[in-house]
Amino acid sequence: MYLTVIIHLFHRKVVGWSMRETLNTSDAIIPAWNMAVRSNDITKEFIFHSDRGSRYAGYGFADILKIHNALIK
Repeated sequence: MYLTVIIHLFHRKVVGWSMRETLNTSDAIIPAWNMAVRSNDITKEFIFHSDRGSRYAGYGFADILKIHNALIK
């Protein structure tokens, strides 16, 4: 079982999470990201920090970040 968590560091709260049997980008990472975006409108520039592992650096997740490219660093 794998847990993916996205934390808003300024507010110190979990804004997105996903628990799955596999750690695939489409199974675990993207659902956590979608939950975080639904609960927090992206209106200002921010930094998204990850461990830069293959799941975050691959095309699957990078394409999702490009949707908000002007706001995500």
